[in-house]
Amino acid sequence: MDPYKVPSKLDPDTIYTVTEKDLQKSHEFVKLLYVAGAKETKKSRIMKPNEQVHKPSGLTIYSWKTNDWNYKKGILPTKARGLFTRVTENHKHEILIRGYDKFFNVNEWENIYANTKSPYEITHKENGCIIFISGLPGDHILITSKHSLGEKQKPDEITHAGKGEEWLNKHLEKVGKSKKDLASYLYKYKLTAVAELCDDSFQEHVLEYTPEQSGLRLHGINYNLPELKTWPMNYVTAFAEEWGFHKTKYSINNFIPDNIKEKNSEEHNIEGFVIRTKLKSSNEDFFFKIKKEPYLLYREWREITKALLAKKNPRPTYKLSKHYIEWVKEKMKSEPSLFKDYTHYRGIIRIRDLFLEYWENQGFKKSFEKISEKKKEPKPKQYKKTLIVPIATNDDIQNRSKFHDAIIKQFEDINVVFADRNNHLINHRETLIKAVRDAFPNDVRTIAIYWDHHKYDFERISEITSERISSRGNNHQTLKAENPKLNEIIWRFLNEFEPLGNHEMCNLFDHAIELDILDNTETNLMKVIEKLHSIIGIEIPSEERIKAVLKEANNYTPEIHKIVSKNVDNKVYKILKDNNRIIVEPHVTLIHRSVKKLYQDYWEKCKVMCAGEPQEVKVYIDKLVLTNELMTFVVKKTEPEVECKNKVPHVTVGTINKKIKPSKSNEVLENSLINGITKNMEIVQLDSELILTGIIKKFQ
Repeated sequence: MDPYKVPSKLDPDTIYTVTEKDLQKSHEFVKLLYVAGAKETKKSRIMKPNEQVHKPSGLTIYSWKTNDWNYKKGILPTKARGLFTRVTENHKHEILIRGYDKFFNVNEWENIYANTKSPYEITHKENGCIIFISGLPGDHILITSKHSLGEKQKPDEITHAGKGEEWLNKHLEKVGKSKKDLASYLYKYKLTAVAELCDDSFQEHVLEYTPEQSGLRLHGINYNLPELKTWPMNYVTAFAEEWGFHKTKYSINNFIPDNIKEKNSEEHNIEGFVIRTKLKSSNEDFFFKIKKEPYLLYREWREITKALLAKKNPRPTYKLSKHYIEWVKEKMKSEPSLFKDYTHYRGIIRIRDLFLEYWENQGFKKSFEKISEKKKEPKPKQYKKTLIVPIATNDDIQNRSKFHDAIIKQFEDINVVFADRNNHLINHRETLIKAVRDAFPNDVRTIAIYWDHHKYDFERISEITSERISSRGNNHQTLKAENPKLNEIIWRFLNEFEPLGNHEMCNLFDHAIELDILDNTETNLMKVIEKLHSIIGIEIPSEERIKAVLKEANNYTPEIHKIVSKNVDNKVYKILKDNNRIIVEPHVTLIHRSVKKLYQDYWEKCKVMCAGEPQEVKVYIDKLVLTNELMTFVVKKTEPEVECKNKVPHVTVGTINKKIKPSKSNEVLENSLINGITKNMEIVQLDSELILTGIIKKFQ
């Protein structure tokens, strides 16, 4: 397929043909969504199905939604942003609309050329809101915003989907097509058309669109499949021409130009570029974006205005924004009517243009210069308080508000406090610094101690972290070397880690001390001491004092361990609880790798069970067995019945130290319940059976 040639006749089958096997995969995929929908995170369900009725067809349609931060955590069954499904008359799940996979700015994607391959389709990123269009049975058109069919809450309300349908009617009329024609085509080939709704008369965003430029700009055609499979831009352009949409400008390069941020549209300002490519490893479609000026400057002004209207104190990243703040404050007093509909997306462009006109009349030019490192530091003054915030992982206080209170209390007696806690998320840093600044207004200097996690491959960081935890043993509040979930926990932190960016430096921190993850403790300590010497004037300690402190730190034993359990009046349980020896993921072992060769057929059967849809099993527990070394529950039965290669199925609660392996439960239970040996052990018959629900899966 020639990537430069616009086809004269559209034939989706030349790109890909959706098969019955694909439809079955889609069915299985949606079933997994419902499993994810039942899982809970700390804040909410991982996936949320929202039931809506499509009135023209009478069909019930489900929109799937998740919190944006979940896309980076690797916990979702899909990265699709915009996903609608239904149940067919044959009781099969069907994907109706499939948006793009969530994609990020280029600075969040390392080694572009090492992981992707040319050609690169460099497409203009317009500034509007996304609209999805697909077909339904009976030639009904389906038009949605990111998550909604656009049902009106008020009779005179115009929704995003409703405005999208208005524009679709205009585009189709222009080329003599109907919505039925389009619906039939899209449903036949299992396609979703993805467009940007740009219409300032409906809703202003950041960049301006004239009436002639307004409408639906088609920028993608996706197959309604679990994985992202999308049309190349020459086919998207041909589709836009045939069905009357505005076309999205693009170019095709074998490399990404170094000056791409300076490139612009001849027609109007654009938000930036979306680069469409494929991954070398899997040949899957992959997108990333590059945002540019003046969009970033203008967006900052919009957010500044909204903050001022909400009586908040904005922190600019551009030099020109400082002048914009003063001008807007004055206008809010002298001409408040200018801002009456600002929060309803009206007047954004007018207010910006008024400021630019004022600025040019003063004889100045528009500047995209950001606040420099020197300029953003506060004017020299004697701070009374200094807050040092590590951006890494370390917990000593479990409750966030108590942590803030403890720091504020420390400041009553001393002037420098080290916030020794897990601050790997921006929200952790923001709430911490806000609490301290509220307590001591204009009196606190903030210093970030930053381990940059994006210098090295995450695999390397994971290895280093595991090695250091192993050498530390139990001297940590939460992470223990013998924790079976240790690797998973480390990777969760790596995936969640939010780097320290320029914007955060302007908003939160006065200084940053950058450390290297590969450096040892002594090297990093010396870096911190030298930097603090220049920032706050601390004396550099003697070599003997530094060695003594390092020795003390290496011998540190935490006073607090995180424990999640209920009190039980038993000495063994108290030992387990006090030493963090309770197994974090209780399970019934069906077969262990050590006996794989003895039960090869059953091993293969388990692999099949784990490969399919997770199977729910009810587990009935009727006894508790205790020794001076361990505690374990006895499984009476499972429903449905599941074969187990342990003679006595059980759930180990924990062992008193790492030398005693959980497999010791097998020996104890065989001795007590099969051989009748009950010396030095206690068997407790539960008053009523404990019934738990689990799933069959491979234990990591």
